[in-house]
Amino acid sequence: MLDLLTVCEREGIRVFWRQLDPEEGKLLGMHFRSPKGKPVIVLDESLQHRIPLGRSVLAEELAHYYTVPTADHFNHGPDESLNRQAIWRDEYKALRLAANMLIPTSALAEAAKKGIFLPHELAEYFTVEEYIVWRKFHVLRTDLREQWKLRAAAPDIMSPLLVAV
Repeated sequence: MLDLLTVCEREGIRVFWRQLDPEEGKLLGMHFRSPKGKPVIVLDESLQHRIPLGRSVLAEELAHYYTVPTADHFNHGPDESLNRQAIWRDEYKALRLAANMLIPTSALAEAAKKGIFLPHELAEYFTVEEYIVWRKFHVLRTDLREQWKLRAAAPDIMSPLLVAV
């Protein structure tokens, strides 16, 4: 996780470890700005010992810093459905960027050339959670469809030639 923490330090983002959700355990990280406008990421202290999950959560929170100009998902009011759509859009952008940060396409192509294809193998190889690998596959399929007008099935996505494109 040191590489992501270095990025946070370089960007001036304060990272804190706290017990976030002792009852449910569902809240693992959050990004917000302090009252003085300084970016802050708070991670659940359990992530210090769960490296793949910690890297995955930190990357997503760091991606929120890059993709959302302000972190204000706490507004609720008459336009709650519109607010919910905005939140999902922000989450989609952050998860997409996190997948690209943790699994660069060129590194994924190298893994494919080494014969590492299965999602659980790729998750171990990149020290991330498997959901990040699946998100990277989704990002690749979307990019191939939008940029290259190609349709690729899930098994084809890991073709070293296609990944290198």
